[in-house]
Amino acid sequence: MPLRILKITAVALFLLTVTTARASLYDDEKKITAGDIKDLEYWHAKFYQLMLEEAIKTHQPEYKVGYLAEAQIENALPALIKKYPNHRELQKWMQRCEDIVKRVDPNADQTLDWKPDFAYWDYECYRQAWVNMNLGRMGVDGRDWPDALSRFRWAGHNLKILLDHDEWMKNWPDEIVKWVKTTKDAADDMESDMRKKE
Repeated sequence: MPLRILKITAVALFLLTVTTARASLYDDEKKITAGDIKDLEYWHAKFYQLMLEEAIKTHQPEYKVGYLAEAQIENALPALIKKYPNHRELQKWMQRCEDIVKRVDPNADQTLDWKPDFAYWDYECYRQAWVNMNLGRMGVDGRDWPDALSRFRWAGHNLKILLDHDEWMKNWPDEIVKWVKTTKDAADDMESDMRKKE
């Protein structure tokens, strides 16, 4: 083989290697097959999946349950499955949501709302507190102090809003109200600890 062709081949192989290395920088994410992920969208999706199961368990309005499942199918889960294609739990969530949508009565009453003792699931502040407390703990486990600090601070902010508007919680289950109060203290303590580690 002429020297010029050998040089061109060597350059092509080098560029291919560089391109491959860059493309696979975060391939480890695609290898995740189970367990919680330090990913904001994952935790929001997990929250809604838990909400969905609790809605079915407590016989919430069928139309609302179907709408919640459709939102998971159309918005949250496709992007997560693309990002973590081997994660078995995400696949199960998608299958579960698809099954629920198929079983929802198309003539279900659309005027009904969540039952009062279930409504806490639908409060943005409650969801943000729950999601960010979990992400904060993952930040601590990974010794990512700045991220953990940010998560605990945001959780505490949302919990304070709930406590400042305790009339919102008048129909909430006692264990949820207790969780809000005790978790606010925990978020404040963790935020203080993270500041010392920065």
